[in-house]
Amino acid sequence: MNICHDNILYYYMLHSKKIAISVAIISTVIVLFVLLIYYFKKKRRKKRNKKDYIKAIITLVILLIISFSIYIGGEYIKSHTHYEYCLEEEEQLAIEEADYTPPKYIEVKQEEKKEIEETIEIVEGEEILDEENLIKDNAIYFLNVGAGTESFILEDQGHFGLIDTSYNSKAKFILKQLKKLGAEELDFIIITHSHLDHMGGYSKIMSSIPVKTLYIKNPGNVNSDYVPTYLSMINEAEEKGTTICDVKDELCKSFSLGNIEISLYNTDFYTAKGIDGEDRSRIENVNSIGVLAKVNNRKIYFASDIGDYSAFKAETIVASEIGDIDVYKVAHHGYVSYNNGLVPLSYLKPEYNIVTNNKELSLNAIKRIQNTSPDYKKTYFTTNGTITLHVAGNGELEFTQ
Repeated sequence: MNICHDNILYYYMLHSKKIAISVAIISTVIVLFVLLIYYFKKKRRKKRNKKDYIKAIITLVILLIISFSIYIGGEYIKSHTHYEYCLEEEEQLAIEEADYTPPKYIEVKQEEKKEIEETIEIVEGEEILDEENLIKDNAIYFLNVGAGTESFILEDQGHFGLIDTSYNSKAKFILKQLKKLGAEELDFIIITHSHLDHMGGYSKIMSSIPVKTLYIKNPGNVNSDYVPTYLSMINEAEEKGTTICDVKDELCKSFSLGNIEISLYNTDFYTAKGIDGEDRSRIENVNSIGVLAKVNNRKIYFASDIGDYSAFKAETIVASEIGDIDVYKVAHHGYVSYNNGLVPLSYLKPEYNIVTNNKELSLNAIKRIQNTSPDYKKTYFTTNGTITLHVAGNGELEFTQ
């Protein structure tokens, strides 16, 4: 059985305890209800059979054993498989959103929904890069790899770099774009964190094009469910002869691609351990590397899935260090309400926003972005087509979609 493609099994493993408790409660209620009906019927006839009560008790015991087995079975599968390494972020989020109550930032009234949607400027364009969009000097390509996933190509003076690799199924598309741009090798790949919507295409890309340097967190001896995924990527890079740059090292926090200056933030590794009901996926998002690209005095911030939903306020800390920006790759695709907090956004104040999703967004998050962006109409959605950004020598921003 391929657990990486079985959504029902995902849900069962993640919620085996809740399922077991639900089965136990429902079983108890049904058996007690049946016994109650039986009791009153027999009372009228003044006949009572102890064997029937014993049968009901045995039935209840069997059902309780089944419910307990459901829980034990889920725990056994989790402890004997590597399902955690192939959880799709979109599937995990769907489960999280069902049970999660977002923090009380700004309440969005129903009548404001229409107003927010009307302010969104949608720029139509081709999904595949046209020759006229292939800027010869600096360019950043916000690729249309689908909703809720992302990958970005950076180009300057014939050099190319890649931030994240989307899903495995999108690797072919990313490689096609690199070939169309004339990239014969990559100066670097930055893996922001180990969720599949950000690193799933890593292996295919590493096997298809030479990569000089991999910028990644190296968890070392940290006890985390995600360590094997990080180490697997690092080992594969070593086999290909790629230089490994552990982002916590000072020399790996700042580098350049031609005239594009790149700085990495949130470079320490935080434990993402799925114990005591703790949400591994959400904690791993706290590990997201923040990538800041500076070119011609303009600042483009790739926030990955960074958020404040842990004791460590990663999103706020990074935003306070970066300050005002020009272009903001919206955190966590814009569709989760507990990212893009009002405090970090008050530091960033982005002029342009890039959303790697469609209009199925969190109104709370979008309202906060709208309140802190000077002009929220300057918002682009990658699902409407790949976005090309060129920064002219005078700092003028040119978007093509």
